[in-house]
Amino acid sequence: MNNKGFAITGILYTLLILFLLLVGSFLGIMRSRNNYLEKSIVSLEDSYVGGEVNDSYSIDIADYTGKYEFSTGDSLCYSYLSKGNIIDVNVIKYTTRECNEMDKTNFELIMIYSFEDSD
Repeated sequence: MNNKGFAITGILYTLLILFLLLVGSFLGIMRSRNNYLEKSIVSLEDSYVGGEVNDSYSIDIADYTGKYEFSTGDSLCYSYLSKGNIIDVNVIKYTTRECNEMDKTNFELIMIYSFEDSD
């Protein structure tokens, strides 16, 4: 009796099982990486202190290191400033090119987000 088909089938099924184990472990690694990133984002968001700026709050120097949100009337522009930077909407580098090219006469600071401890 000829057993060549049996040997080849055994090898092919072994390779198929190894391939499935490899794909399964790769997917498990990717899932655990995704969970780790989600947990780190959540912990970052929890430590991200933000607050709206009221009308009486007029600043010229950044009080916090963090993200400063400016309103242009129709859109929002963001800038990341270090504590002690001078806040001048005409010289700040914004995160988008459109904000850097806009007329800065109607920019208004509306929100400050800080990574510093609120305690």
